[in-house]
Amino acid sequence: MFNLAISPCPNDTFMFYKFIVDHQNYFRIHFSDIEELNEGLLSQKFDISKCSVALYPFIAEHYALLPTGMAMGFGTGPLLIAKNPNFSITEETRIGIPGKYTTAYALLRRYFPQVKHIQEFLFSSIPDEILKNTIDAGVIIHETRFTYEQKKLVKLEDLGSLWEQETKLPLPLGAIVIRRDLITSHAKRWSEELAKSILYAWSHMDEVLDFCRLHATEIEEQVLRQHIELYVNDFSLEPGEEGKKAVEYLISSVKKEAVSLSNIWAL
Repeated sequence: MFNLAISPCPNDTFMFYKFIVDHQNYFRIHFSDIEELNEGLLSQKFDISKCSVALYPFIAEHYALLPTGMAMGFGTGPLLIAKNPNFSITEETRIGIPGKYTTAYALLRRYFPQVKHIQEFLFSSIPDEILKNTIDAGVIIHETRFTYEQKKLVKLEDLGSLWEQETKLPLPLGAIVIRRDLITSHAKRWSEELAKSILYAWSHMDEVLDFCRLHATEIEEQVLRQHIELYVNDFSLEPGEEGKKAVEYLISSVKKEAVSLSNIWAL
């Protein structure tokens, strides 16, 4: 059996629902927070897995990117939030992040290089840590992007908007990677079947939402639908030249050592 790892977030469970149903005797399925997935890939724990695009330079030797299953788009970026809309980010600001290998943290470093004090938390707990004054501000992703205002927190900056203004490209947040030794035998078929799974999910929304709800941290239907509609889009089926350019631009800017872009794609 192969090890398939995705996050429990609605965009991943939505895209992979039919894939998992059709292959449940073929894969061991792992549902883990994105940073747990990132760390698992660093130790080559999974055969096919979701990862943060910002992690990819650190695993490129052992994994290649599938063109299917991307979390990428315009208006999809992580948000920097706090209690006060007039709060200023300084060297002394304590900021919560959802993991040091996440694309969210890569963007924070890119646009707020003065930040020195970071603390890692499970993504869903960052708003509450701000409210408890454990941290002064936080970078939020996934479902918390749609619920932070309910906690009377405010947006200081949209990191995705800063990326779009700078690059004029969609923001590549997450991708599906496959072990390099499996490319020849499995990459094309798994990519095609994931594409079919995404198309199935779009046409069987109510059925797939039930599965998403089993794993999500926020189970309100409006939040689930908002999440899916934002993160599952045409780029999820095929990044195209624009999407691939965005991925390659982010990868080349994350790690100081040069990363060859000639063989990062499995297909």
